[in-house]
Amino acid sequence: MPLIKIDNISNYSCWGLWKIEETTESLQNQSFLSHEELTELEHISNLKRKKEWLGARVLLKDIISNHLSLEYHGTHKDEHNKPFLHHHDIHISIAHCFPFAVTLINRNHACGIDIETPKPALFHVASKFLSIEELKVIKNKPDDLCLAWSAKEVLYKMLGQKKINFKNNLHIIPESLKSKQGRIKAEIELPEITYTVTLVYEIRENYIICYSL
Repeated sequence: MPLIKIDNISNYSCWGLWKIEETTESLQNQSFLSHEELTELEHISNLKRKKEWLGARVLLKDIISNHLSLEYHGTHKDEHNKPFLHHHDIHISIAHCFPFAVTLINRNHACGIDIETPKPALFHVASKFLSIEELKVIKNKPDDLCLAWSAKEVLYKMLGQKKINFKNNLHIIPESLKSKQGRIKAEIELPEITYTVTLVYEIRENYIICYSL
């Protein structure tokens, strides 16, 4: 079954994981796409990318309609490309890395979720998104580097602002992946405020999933 899990994080937050095994046509038939989403879909030519995109929307629809028992009207994006639900004041975050799609829902505050698989290319750009202190801890561990990137993606999605510097504004206390699940302490540093965030990670197959509480 494509829907692997929907987990309640708290009484106001939950997340879901979908394994994409359907055809593009089947995914589109299962989804409900708003006018904005139909326009966005028309501009996606890569088949795998299209399946990822559709899979994430099918999962989101399933969570809203079946898990939360709310009427689903699709999504729209703001000027920073951050997604929002039509007609519901609920925070959402979407991510995908074939063949998986993940979605996070939070009724109270902004949230972020990401899914990644370790890639050698991350080593070439590590110094651009990690501080000197963070690099000292992570060093040459591909899984830890992937988790660090994913964690900062989560923080970036929470903020929903384009002009955020991963290296200077987003900080993490790096953890070594000693288990399949764990937590990471992170900090968002902005000119007007600095605050801490707790992130959760989970490893499934060779994929690292990270999300905010």
